[in-house]
Amino acid sequence: MSRSSFDVLATERRWVLYRTVVSRAGAVRQGVLVDLPKLTGWLESSVLSETDLTSFLELDFRASDAPPDPDAIPADGLVYEHRFGEPFQSLSATLTLTSLPDEGASTYVYALGVLLVLASTAGLWAMYRRVATALHFSERRSNFAAAVSHELKTPLTAIRMYAEMLRDGMVLDEARRHEYLETITSESERLTRLINNVLEFSKLERQAKPEILGADTPGPVLLDALHTLTPHARSLGFEIRMQIEDGLPPVLMDRDALQQVLFNLIDNALKYARDCEPRRIDVTCAPGPTGVSIRVRDHGPGVAREHQKHLFEPFFRGESELTRRTRGTGIGLALVRQLAQRMTGEVSAQNHPEGGFEVELRLRAPRAEPTAVAPATA
Repeated sequence: MSRSSFDVLATERRWVLYRTVVSRAGAVRQGVLVDLPKLTGWLESSVLSETDLTSFLELDFRASDAPPDPDAIPADGLVYEHRFGEPFQSLSATLTLTSLPDEGASTYVYALGVLLVLASTAGLWAMYRRVATALHFSERRSNFAAAVSHELKTPLTAIRMYAEMLRDGMVLDEARRHEYLETITSESERLTRLINNVLEFSKLERQAKPEILGADTPGPVLLDALHTLTPHARSLGFEIRMQIEDGLPPVLMDRDALQQVLFNLIDNALKYARDCEPRRIDVTCAPGPTGVSIRVRDHGPGVAREHQKHLFEPFFRGESELTRRTRGTGIGLALVRQLAQRMTGEVSAQNHPEGGFEVELRLRAPRAEPTAVAPATA
């Protein structure tokens, strides 16, 4: 039979862990003498050495029945006391934590607060911009649908009216009949160009247009466009004056795309310069630094400076849909830019120094392929 107990020799700052073993031979006490300072030093080094708060912590061991020292408890600190279980029930551990310094803490809090406010503001601004941009393009698309409806309705109404008059035999004069037929043809061509613009723009937006480029001179395409658009321009009282210089180099181009670019540029010039003099559209084609430069200039009022940077954006119109005086869908110049880029070209626009507005299309000459040189033979 044995009995274990634990006691503290307070006078010598040592602990004695012992037990009493009773047998027929008598009672025997077995124990271990523990050095208190070394034990606490080892515990402190094992528990507190891996933290940066060592200078603010103090660990003390004492007998459970001994009251804590009031002077050892800081006025602005915290004390945690723990009593051990058997067989150490006579031992308590006291952990004293002094207050941490607050040097720079307020600065960090203010800095974090400022960063939080800035981050929140930036997030709200980004969300506002995204919503505003979505609403802006939604409004442009709505205006585009209204403009397309109007542009389709106008030529269809004219075509139907003149066709019904001719069908019912209401036009007896041959000259008037010829005039009506020319109007029907002109409006049909304008309707075809409008539909082609919408379809081509849709293909380019989906990147469904194949790139078919060849090296050719743009002169014949310009002459074809002049032949097609001259009757329409003459009906509006305009003259198209075209100047094509000799010796144009071949450039990378798609004939259909280039013709559509010219149709849009000349049609824009006819619309926006209709109330100005002289009623003339100047088209020039000349060699450029990297290929060929094609310029289309009107003699109208030009474009306001604040609108020039938006001219090649889809669905952009400088006038309100409720008050605008010019026809159009707002995709003509956007289509011009995309077609020019597909032909590896560039397009720019500016008010002409002598009046009017000018758009320049620059097409690039194809790169020369390196030729192999046969080695010389002896």
